[in-house]
Amino acid sequence: VLSITSRAWAKPLCGDHGNCFLWGRRCVRQPGAGRSIASAPAPLNGAADLGTAFEWLAVERDGDAGGPVSSIRWIDIVDSGKVSLGKHDGGAEAGGGKVRVPLYPLPATYLPSGAMQMLNNVEPRNMKMAQDLADEGGPWDGIFCVVLRAADTGRIAEVGTLMRVVDVEEHRSYYDKSLLRISVRCQAEGVVRIESIENPDAWSAESRLYRLDEYLIAGVCTIGKKPSKSEGSSGDSDDDSIVAVLSEGSSGDTDDDSIVAVLAERLCSDYGIVRSMYVDEAGVAARDLPPFAVDAVQNIPELTVDDFRSEVAFWDSAEAWQVLCNTVREARRCDIQSNVNEIMIAAATKKGGPLNLPIHRKDLPMKVQTKIRQLEEDAANDFVALGMDPCLDFQALISCKSHAGRLKHLHQMISREKSRLKAKEKLKALFANEDGGQFIDSAEDVTGFE
Repeated sequence: VLSITSRAWAKPLCGDHGNCFLWGRRCVRQPGAGRSIASAPAPLNGAADLGTAFEWLAVERDGDAGGPVSSIRWIDIVDSGKVSLGKHDGGAEAGGGKVRVPLYPLPATYLPSGAMQMLNNVEPRNMKMAQDLADEGGPWDGIFCVVLRAADTGRIAEVGTLMRVVDVEEHRSYYDKSLLRISVRCQAEGVVRIESIENPDAWSAESRLYRLDEYLIAGVCTIGKKPSKSEGSSGDSDDDSIVAVLSEGSSGDTDDDSIVAVLAERLCSDYGIVRSMYVDEAGVAARDLPPFAVDAVQNIPELTVDDFRSEVAFWDSAEAWQVLCNTVREARRCDIQSNVNEIMIAAATKKGGPLNLPIHRKDLPMKVQTKIRQLEEDAANDFVALGMDPCLDFQALISCKSHAGRLKHLHQMISREKSRLKAKEKLKALFANEDGGQFIDSAEDVTGFE
């Protein structure tokens, strides 16, 4: 029996993570390189997670032409003391002074929106951090930094999100009152660049092996200009400048008002189209989702041009799109897990005798294990091809240098989904009978398909 959580319209709640997998194969760091290679077989449940926090995937996403995702800068935690993290030749614009904060690497990207986030902590170092953050007399004043961690190399992104703790709840054992986990509710304060890591040894293999409670401490610097009504350009850019920024190869690194206005209008238009396709329960988008996800996407908010044009409101708008991406991924996770469960139950039943629950994959025939592995890897590849990544695309978003650059990147994400759904609608119409809406069932009726 498959037990799933119906909280699809939410970010992943777990703040801890286990081993690193490259879709069913263990990933290890090549000596002296930032790439990953496949080595010995690992547990087979890695691919079904549909994780995308892989450095190799970020490099390959934009191809040879390069782009915001492949331009994400990464830091090796253990070797951070041997290199200078203070010199930068790109990325988000520098802002405030350097401050010391606890560093929380996660396989997820959190946006500086007004949404309330929840982190569940079970590892000793993360629970110790939560307790220190909740201490009113402590040194951190409830402030910490969450940052994306690549699951294949173990490196972290250079840009993270500053969080403030709102509430902490301890969960203890009913029998001996031992601490099981700590839930932390927090809210974003802004975007920061990691300038240094004071204690990289806290992330060593030995520290993780012995489950020590020392957590990372980093020096971070706020980045990006704070929105100001007094700032801004004259808004009198010519048409050639607008076309240049909107072109495919441009980074959009300008905050000219007229360019921002054009990008916001296009973005709002495409968002509205995609939203209507998901809200329509009979549409092509909803047909790919399980019932709980169909109900969840009804909560997709309507947005206006000002919601994208305003630098303050933009992050809440981007959050809405990221939540949709997470919902689609959760729906696909449930689908693949259902298929895997059916295969496992069928294989266990076929062995005869009493059915011992739970069913462990290692107890199944190797042929069945291989089938499950292939099923999960295919699902992972299909999800990447879908273009609804809730991780790397949004890491690139918080790393953009300008508001126009953020608008352009988010527009590329949304327009990609719009094109996919439009293509599905056309394919559906092509195979439907114009008279009665019946699907074509003969090869002779698909003349002119190409």
